[in-house]
Amino acid sequence: TSGHTVQNNLTVSGNLNVLGSGSFSSGVTVTGTLSGTTFTGTTANFTSGNYTTLSATTVTGNTGQFTTLTGNTAGFTAITGTTVTGTTANFVTVSGTTVTGTTGNFAGTVTAVNVVGTTTVSGATVTGNIGQFTSVTGVSGVFTTQLSGATITGNVGQFTSVTGILGVFTTQLSGATITGNQINATTGTFGTLITSGHTVQNNLTVSGNLNVLGSGSLQEL
Repeated sequence: TSGHTVQNNLTVSGNLNVLGSGSFSSGVTVTGTLSGTTFTGTTANFTSGNYTTLSATTVTGNTGQFTTLTGNTAGFTAITGTTVTGTTANFVTVSGTTVTGTTGNFAGTVTAVNVVGTTTVSGATVTGNIGQFTSVTGVSGVFTTQLSGATITGNVGQFTSVTGILGVFTTQLSGATITGNQINATTGTFGTLITSGHTVQNNLTVSGNLNVLGSGSLQEL
């Protein structure tokens, strides 16, 4: 027929082939398979669907299980998977038991209970309440309040003030001015030693000349 109108129900026991376009003004229920080159509509409610390609301005749903998902922009409330890869990921919040990747570039702030960098953790500024490192290597380190540890080693330490219970220097201790209440040294070599008072409890050996500018007294000779 050139035109066919069904006022009530239409049941097709075999296949329904539409050579031209087809439109439905109300709900359509398909118990088998609905296939075609192009389907358009405002809303499609499917329990499940197998698509070679699914594209739309907006695709929403409770659960989406994809072998591969590609696109320019994807907005997810939650995204999970065994492996999630991409060139660029823009997230407001990233959370998970384990978040791994080759490179993570964060413009804002990264907050976590525990951050483990197996090779390198780097940045223009890396801050935190506690940093537990086996080894820290850098061009410079600035500590505004305190640097403490069982052992702190380095080639050069430039400090305005160093305060501690004990300091052990295996080779050399030098500076324009070194002050302290007590220095216990086995030996010492001084170009010039100036003291306001000097007491030698044991022997004093002077390999050169001994000049006393004031008075001197010897209890035993």
